[in-house]
Amino acid sequence: MDEFETDEAAELPHSSATSPRWTGKTSIALAHRLNDQCVELLCELATNSSSQELPPFVLQNRDQWRLLEVDARKRVAAFPFVIVDLRFKHAESWQRAADGHLMSATDFPLFGGVPPKLFEDLILETLLFARQTAREDVNIAKAMFGMTSPVASLIVSLTLPQIRAVAASNARLLRVRWDSDPEFWGELLVASRGSDERAMAALRRQGKLLFCGELIGRQK
Repeated sequence: MDEFETDEAAELPHSSATSPRWTGKTSIALAHRLNDQCVELLCELATNSSSQELPPFVLQNRDQWRLLEVDARKRVAAFPFVIVDLRFKHAESWQRAADGHLMSATDFPLFGGVPPKLFEDLILETLLFARQTAREDVNIAKAMFGMTSPVASLIVSLTLPQIRAVAASNARLLRVRWDSDPEFWGELLVASRGSDERAMAALRRQGKLLFCGELIGRQK
């Protein structure tokens, strides 16, 4: 991946004005906003939802999510890519969505009994951003959302009413990156609440490498 660099120095405060350099840097602020919205929602769910409704990466770190203050939430959200995923690597699912069908009727919902409507705004904003980015530069869209070229083409072809319909009918399929790694999320939440910038930089770098690994796997 050459779209963003993972050099440790790029993560430290003294170099934040110039790094990381990313070809989609004009879209990073929007990615941060979406990520921040996602983190806010996860904090709300950790506070108000029952244990049965929460996935392990939230449940096992429930106190950390509950205690996360505004500044710490922004540090968690500060990745140069979107941490929400809606089957962006599955062209068949997006073809079904484009044809007016549910993406999948068999996927186990990540958030169990949480009403899907809670995620509709986040998914709608994510899809509108994905569509806009794919129209402007498909390579940036692929890198920022972890999507494949066929998915990017399908998203670009959707009308605004179709985008709204996809968001409304497939909210239950929302996933959050690294949802199968509660330990990583726990370390990230703890570091975000502290003052150890090097620890935070190392975890951001780890997140980037995990994300890049997914992209490389999808190109095979």
